[in-house]
Amino acid sequence: KEDISSGSQKYRECRNANCIANLIKVWFRDLPVPALHLVDFTQIASCVEKKDRVFASVLLGTLPEPQQSILKWLLDLCVEVTAQSK
Repeated sequence: KEDISSGSQKYRECRNANCIANLIKVWFRDLPVPALHLVDFTQIASCVEKKDRVFASVLLGTLPEPQQSILKWLLDLCVEVTAQSK
């Protein structure tokens, strides 16, 4: 958890996907301000349902810092994991 908070990339050395997933889940749960506290759940559901990347991007852009950067980091990590799984 400290590695993620400090910006260290050391956690990437772990090859256990369940361990990393749990670490990220705990890190998000322990945030002092939830990352999506300003977004209405129906807006998120709409993005997922319609697979609307433009609306999702606009929605992400409405978030203040640091929530915006945190979610961009998570999305980048998801893209990297997906690329590695192919």
